[in-house]
Amino acid sequence: MAAMCILDFKTRRPLDAAGRRELAEMYLRRYDRITTWDMVDRAAPHVLGGFLAGRSKAPGRDLAASADPLRRRAAITAPLFFVVTHDDEGVAAGFEMAAGLAGDPEPVVHKAVGIFLKHAGTRDPAALHRFLGVHAAAMARPAFRLATAKLDRSDRARYRT
Repeated sequence: MAAMCILDFKTRRPLDAAGRRELAEMYLRRYDRITTWDMVDRAAPHVLGGFLAGRSKAPGRDLAASADPLRRRAAITAPLFFVVTHDDEGVAAGFEMAAGLAGDPEPVVHKAVGIFLKHAGTRDPAALHRFLGVHAAAMARPAFRLATAKLDRSDRARYRT
């Protein structure tokens, strides 16, 4: 966990593109050392999300396709960076990632999907409503509850199945 904190703190400082790339590549190269969801949550938004800002989202898509639930969690946790930085393109990519992971059976993944949707929905409420219109029925209930936590009661009821 200490290593994840150090990576996170380093990426919060001003970095050039090469420095950001170096830290992201180190994170991905040593991913085998990540063993718990809190390690993912600590570093993925700033280390991966910060690196992917303005770049191809292919590394995130690769993580989302992984058999490892913690890698899939990183794929949906990284786009939280885009929500905070008001990166509309990145938020849209996060919604795409969430669509691919909406029905994931692993709690460590589907809860992260719900967390991303909750926060992204404050940035783009219309996109959240479109997403829920398509995916709400397939989502695990904890993910749905998290995704709709900031919606008013009538909106939540509209998507219940």
